[in-house]
Order: sequence, then C-alpha cells, then structure tokens
Amino acid sequence: MLAQILVGTVFILILAKVLYDTRRHRRNAPSPPAIDPGVVEISHACRNWRPPAELASAPPRPARVQAKTLAELIFFGLIFGSIFYFMCDLSLSIAGPARNVVALSPAVVIGLLMFVVTRSSLRLLARGQVTCGVLTHVFAPLAGVPLEGKYGRARSAGAVVYFAFLDQDRNVLHARGNLPAGAEPGQAVTVVYDPSHPKRNTLYPLDGFEVRL
Repeated sequence: MLAQILVGTVFILILAKVLYDTRRHRRNAPSPPAIDPGVVEISHACRNWRPPAELASAPPRPARVQAKTLAELIFFGLIFGSIFYFMCDLSLSIAGPARNVVALSPAVVIGLLMFVVTRSSLRLLARGQVTCGVLTHVFAPLAGVPLEGKYGRARSAGAVVYFAFLDQDRNVLHARGNLPAGAEPGQAVTVVYDPSHPKRNTLYPLDGFEVRL
C-alpha cells in the first residue's frame, strides 16, 4: 500500500512538472515567424536542394522505427502502464475480475495512443510527398527567445523551428517541428507531407524513425 502511494505521488509530481514546463514554453514562446517567404523565395532557397537518397524512390518506402526508439517505447509503456495500474488499483472500490479490467484500462489507452502516433509517422514517411522547405525561425525550448540574435543559430538539437514549404499546387504552407541537426534559419530542409492533407507534415530526418535504401 505504501509503495503504491509513493509511486503515485512521484508520478503526479513528474506529470505536474511536465505540464508546468509545457505551459511556460507556450507562454514565453516567440510569435510565429517574421520571415514570410513566398514562392519565389522558397524556390530560390531550394535551388540546390536534393532529396535524400532513401526518399528519392517512389512510395511506398520501407520506413521503420529505430531499434533504440522501439525499446524505449516498450520500456516507458510498461513503466507508465504499471504506474497507472497501481494508482487505479489503489483507488478502486470494485472487487473481483472487473477491478483488474478497470485498472488496466489506462495502460491499454496509453498503448493504443503510442501505436497510433508511431503508425502515423511511419505511414507519412512511407507514403508522403517529399519536397524542400525553408527554415524561417529557430528558438530554444522553454527559453522564450532565439539563441543568438533575432534569427540566430540554434545550439540545441532539440530546438523548435518554424518552416515553410510549397505543396504540389505551389501553395506556401507554414509548419512547426524539431530542428534538424546543424540547420539554420534561411536554410533549405527536407519536408515530407501528406498530399491529401498537407498540414500533416514533418521535417526529415525524423528522430526515432528511418527509411531504408
């Protein structure tokens, strides 16, 4: 009983810290990019861009989750699933088999959410349209300001970026994602998007996933 209470308390504190940091990040984050490239600017920035070799082939591509990421998903899934189970088991007044079913429900929901997110990323990499985009703004997570000057270089691989790209109808679309290694504002980057729903997009390479040649 005491162990369950301690585990539940630690979990609640961790969750509260994550929610606090997320809220602070949103409150302090800079406004959307002041750089607003049009068709001509994006085309000019992408004049020397070439798609990665693994994305050059026609869909479907052999996308997969990296082994390390898969192991982390399984590990954290088991950890959080166990925590939810203990918390629910501690608070439920239901007796019998129904108690286990209800206590396991949050863990099942977490597993399903992880599966849906992973499947969505794999599907996008396997069947998405590949194009060139331009970084328009880079800032550090939770810092609230760019790292060096108004559009300075990001030192953190986990920095958040805004980028713009052209869809198949030559419309300019803006999106937000994680910083590719070594990228800077104004630099051409690889974007993978769903032609039927261009708002479903991601920068490539996508952390935790890969496309095999």
